Amino acid sequence: MNPETEHTKAIEQKACEIPEHESGYYEAYANHAKILRNWLVAFGIGVPFLFATNVEFGEALRESNNVWLVISLFFFGRFLQLL
Repeated sequence: MNPETEHTKAIEQKACEIPEHESGYYEAYANHAKILRNWLVAFGIGVPFLFATNVEFGEALRESNNVWLVISLFFFGRFLQLL
C-alpha cells in the first residue's frame, strides 16, 4: 500500500463527512446565491433595456427633474456590484 494514496483517501473521506448541524447551510446558501445572481442580472440588463425600448419610460424620465439623480444612482449601484 502506498502511504500517499491512503492519506489522500483519508482526506477525501473526511471531506465528504459533513456534520449534521452544517448540512443545511449549503441549500440556504445556494438559494441566496441564485436570488442575488438573478437580481444582479435583472438590474444590470433590465434597466438599460427599459431605457432603450420603452419610449414612454424614457420620455417620462427626461421630463422629470430627477433624471440625473436616477442615472447617477443607477451607475452608483453598478459600481457597488463590482465591489
